[in-house]
Amino acid sequence: MPFACRFAALVPPGDRKPIKDNLVQLMCNCPGGSSVKSQLSEAISLISKADFPKAWTNLLPDLIGKFSSTEVRGSEAKAKAKAGRRVVQCHN
Repeated sequence: MPFACRFAALVPPGDRKPIKDNLVQLMCNCPGGSSVKSQLSEAISLISKADFPKAWTNLLPDLIGKFSSTEVRGSEAKAKAKAGRRVVQCHN
């Protein structure tokens, strides 16, 4: 069973929104190059396959806001770009 389907089946509806609302921020706050940052990026990609755009309307605005931030640098920018590319690739 694909992760996106397991997420929808295993995570109660009331818990999905807070998870999605915090994933981008959590990824951005992880130290550069960490495996956790990579895993959060992958989680964003996988969940977006099931929920974006209808059930995750703030995903792109959140990613764009983080890309636009003056705090973006080095590996942080790479992780954000990777998450953004995955979302776009999933929906083309």
